[in-house]
Amino acid sequence: MAGAAAADETMQAALRERGLRLRPQRDDDAPFLRALYAGTREHELAGLDWPEPMRRTFLEQQFAAQAQHHRRHYPRAEFAVLERDGVAVGRRCLDRGHALGGGSGPDRRGDFLLIDISLLPAWRYQGIGTLLIRDGQRQAADLNRGLQLHVLRSNEGAYRLYLRLGFAVVADEGAYLRMRWA
Repeated sequence: MAGAAAADETMQAALRERGLRLRPQRDDDAPFLRALYAGTREHELAGLDWPEPMRRTFLEQQFAAQAQHHRRHYPRAEFAVLERDGVAVGRRCLDRGHALGGGSGPDRRGDFLLIDISLLPAWRYQGIGTLLIRDGQRQAADLNRGLQLHVLRSNEGAYRLYLRLGFAVVADEGAYLRMRWA
């Protein structure tokens, strides 16, 4: 456990070098998380000619559904907010022991599951997501486990990032691809 604490401190130090810190998500983060979620869906809604109230209602419903899904399916996951100078700029959701399907092959029991990494637009493409993913990989490797995630098939940038970080597609789940790093 001392090794895990040292590695966590190393990651926190790397974040501090960028003026950032990762802390547990709190109830009062809900307005930020709603706005962050809406920002991740902008590209999907850009082509729709919906009035603003309809967009807000849709996004609120989708955010609530996602939050409920996460609470139900990942009760032991760590939901953390990334902040700079006390202002939230992103989040990471990591489940360190989620069992996916069976016990072998692409459905490895005990693999970590990277549920979500989201950053505000101004914080993207600065290596922060890579740092958070590599930290998840390091934590999984310390326990001789893999790390899985899902990527929206249309999110080509994230898909390329995951490939660069050593993930491989292990399942086609329709709109999403499940990827695993070992």
